[in-house]
Amino acid sequence: MNETSVSAFDDGFQLASRALINVITNDEQLSNKTKLNILERISEQLTALGKVD
Repeated sequence: MNETSVSAFDDGFQLASRALINVITNDEQLSNKTKLNILERISEQLTALGKVD
């Protein structure tokens, strides 16, 4: 992959992540505890993606 395609992917991934987080935090039907649980799971998954074995 060249730098342009990686950058485009990273930009898209970042936008998608922000959109999901905004939807979750602004959803009035979810309790704060549910929001926290979902956001913690997302954080765990994103952290796991960044780890190199």
